[in-house]
Amino acid sequence: MPKILAFTGTRQGMTIPQMSEVAGYLVLHPEFDEYHHGGCVGADARFHQMVIELMEEYELHIHWSDIPGLHMSHPRNAVQHEAKRPLLRNRDMADIANTLLATPKEADEITRSGTWATIRYARKAGAEVIIFAP
Repeated sequence: MPKILAFTGTRQGMTIPQMSEVAGYLVLHPEFDEYHHGGCVGADARFHQMVIELMEEYELHIHWSDIPGLHMSHPRNAVQHEAKRPLLRNRDMADIANTLLATPKEADEITRSGTWATIRYARKAGAEVIIFAP
């Protein structure tokens, strides 16, 4: 059974400390077989690039949103999953993940945030959740 790392973050991207912490986590935890994200501009696009740059071996998976205007540009080296509503595709990732990395825009949990909704869902699904605050 593959060991799966999923990622969730905001369209606004990651802060410099968040990028540093995510990069450090990837380097210190090369044991994952698959890396999944939502294919959006901002944090997902940066995570995608980090995996390509930092990991010797990787299998990237993109779980597309059905809102094309949010898609990152020119994904390469990735398995493409069916486009779905953002919260549904985030649940798909959380359901299969052993670990979820999250880079929310806010340091404290809020209710009207796709990133925080994914964190809550992943916890209920039994994934290990690691949050890198801004």
